[in-house]
Amino acid sequence: MADYFKRKIEEIGSALFRGVVFPFIKLKAELFEGNVLKQGAYFNKGTVLSGKNFLGRDTYLSNVKLGYGSYVSEKGRLIDTKVGKYCSIGPHVYCAFGLHPAHGFLSTHPAFYSSSGAEGFTYAAKTDFKEEKFVDEANRIRVEIGNDVWIGANVTLMEGIRIGDGAIIASGAVVNRDVENYAIYGGVPAKKIGDRFTEEEIKSITKSGLDHWWDKDEATLRKMVNEEEFIL
Repeated sequence: MADYFKRKIEEIGSALFRGVVFPFIKLKAELFEGNVLKQGAYFNKGTVLSGKNFLGRDTYLSNVKLGYGSYVSEKGRLIDTKVGKYCSIGPHVYCAFGLHPAHGFLSTHPAFYSSSGAEGFTYAAKTDFKEEKFVDEANRIRVEIGNDVWIGANVTLMEGIRIGDGAIIASGAVVNRDVENYAIYGGVPAKKIGDRFTEEEIKSITKSGLDHWWDKDEATLRKMVNEEEFIL
């Protein structure tokens, strides 16, 4: 009974935040922080927008740090995720969390190996299987996405993964492992299918000091673009 009332209080608090508080937060984010939030876009109190962010229609962010200039297209759903600067995240990109044992247990249902009772009941007096996986447990970050990452439409991100700077994830992929810098991944499960740059190009980019271009200020970036320094 206590759990029931706790859930109902949390639901009421969430509804009040969405209906009463969030419209003012959204107004501040758009007018004073240079963000664009389309109809139905929502982020919770644990989310940080770093500036010049775009959230597409019906996008949902929960406990997300969204880096400067990064955007999430329509119906994206990111949870416990850290996103770098200038990332392009396509529509219907989804975080799929919650681990279940495939081996060593008779059942995959958490009532038989987890004492949390998160699904409303449990038979287990103790927890014998860890249901969560973090890349940064102290800050409860389950997915870390680097800078200048492009993630295509309908991608599923599993927990406990890091996607490196400059990487590309092809549409429809299910990412369940770490992705290297500048790598191109695709498939189910996602595997490496290519590289953005050759080794010589990477050496040249590093030597010229452009390997962390996203840390430069806007005036410098604008100048670099107009002088075609972004064209290899």
